[in-house]
Amino acid sequence: SQVSGKGLGIQLKSTFCDHLLERNKYPEVALEEWNILLVTPDEHTRKGRGFPGEETKEDKIYKLFIKQAKERYEREKNDKTPEEGS
Repeated sequence: SQVSGKGLGIQLKSTFCDHLLERNKYPEVALEEWNILLVTPDEHTRKGRGFPGEETKEDKIYKLFIKQAKERYEREKNDKTPEEGS
């Protein structure tokens, strides 16, 4: 896991891959490598449920990855916006 450092085994499963920016809200970056994080099924579930209960060290790390992805998305979106008067 990129969040906790826990091993994921030798066979990749879809539950190991999480879109930091959800596919339904950000379909244009769904396949961007920077938007996909390798996580354990438990980490994926916690994120999907909104990180319930007491915040863990892993939750904080996960949220930092999400924040960085949002910042990158905004930066790239702004870079593609045509300048006024062009």
